[in-house]
Amino acid sequence: MLRFAVLLAATVCLSSGAAAQSDSTANTFLRWAAGALRPVSVDSAGEKLIDADRLLEMIGSAPITALSEATHNGDEVLRFRNALFLALARERRYGALAIESGLSEGARLYEYVRGGSRSFGATVDSGFSWTFHTHRANQGLLQILRAYNTAAPGSPVSLYGFDVPGSPGNTAAVRGVSTALGEALSYLREVDEAESERINHRVATFLGATPRETYAHYLQLAFVDRDRLSGAIADLIGVFERREKKYTEATSAERFAWGYRHAIGARQIDTWLRMLPLNERPKHYFEHHAYRDRAMAENVDWIKRREGPDARLMVFASRFHIAGSPVQVLSLRDSEPTQAVTLGSYLRAQYGNQVVLIGNIFGRSPACPPSKPSTSMSLDRLLSTLGVRSFVLDLRQAPQAVRAWLDQTHALDEYFAVNMAQAFDIIYYNQVDPPRCRP
Repeated sequence: MLRFAVLLAATVCLSSGAAAQSDSTANTFLRWAAGALRPVSVDSAGEKLIDADRLLEMIGSAPITALSEATHNGDEVLRFRNALFLALARERRYGALAIESGLSEGARLYEYVRGGSRSFGATVDSGFSWTFHTHRANQGLLQILRAYNTAAPGSPVSLYGFDVPGSPGNTAAVRGVSTALGEALSYLREVDEAESERINHRVATFLGATPRETYAHYLQLAFVDRDRLSGAIADLIGVFERREKKYTEATSAERFAWGYRHAIGARQIDTWLRMLPLNERPKHYFEHHAYRDRAMAENVDWIKRREGPDARLMVFASRFHIAGSPVQVLSLRDSEPTQAVTLGSYLRAQYGNQVVLIGNIFGRSPACPPSKPSTSMSLDRLLSTLGVRSFVLDLRQAPQAVRAWLDQTHALDEYFAVNMAQAFDIIYYNQVDPPRCRP
């Protein structure tokens, strides 16, 4: 932890011991930000952005907008996400929202907002990965988008998850690491009972238990047994690929596409699990992150292609994942800072200026005590000194002196630091007040 504190102090450019020149440059940034920021907020219903015109101008005609959240427990940014997507759907013809939740779990979100018969409660319980079903703004998102599609059936919008299925490592989730495999086999059972029985026999011990039990069971598997599971999943994918025409004719192109993607999701979670040491917690934490972000990028690409060549897509995830340049991280398990390649980096590489990346900066009001003592001034704390509750700021419009300051590594109030000029195009700042100082 001491080395982490040193990393923060070294990368922030503004601390109690910082040079006068660095302090002056930070003040220059603050003076520019104070004049260039544009206040923005969400109405009480959580469905409409107030003073949104300037933000939509910042986004322009880009077909992909990626919004981040600074904390997975912040209701304000989720409500902002909901309202921004509605504005993009209405004003910019955006047709899909993809969120940091399991891809296989998200098939149920997709079905519900498109008018599926599954109940709202069942969709909430089973459609989100991790524990995101507990957030009221996520529940509200389902209702908002279903109502939107009911009112405008000719141009429906879609909701997807794009994360590795199964909430890897989170045993408190409703559905566990066997989720994608179970979904793929469920489809296969419908179209090819013989193949379903053959593969199910090989993976049966991995199915049917609670998330906690399944995860604990996998940790105890010898590598030869892990190989057998991986082989069965590879054969499952092969069956889908060899018999695409047959299965499509037996069901539909839509059903096959989801069944096949569940099989790919099973391979993704299997790849993540194979990095776990026997009977231990993960040691190669950032190897998991590196793979997960790459898998996320593949899933976003699948969603974009599925939506069509002219599709407009909004992506939502943590600011770690959305950052458009590698982030410097100090692993809690390793001794040296690690540079992680993120989903946003892949989006930048693939789509260039066709994607706009929005970084969420999270501030606490003066009435909120700091979450932990700090001798450094992170960018989050720095922007909170402006005293504006909620605003957007276009970093691409910064003058040269400010741009030079942004084009350095800056710490955020988490466990990483990033070059702000390269990582984000726009900042969305939101403040949390008492009694929810730690959302």
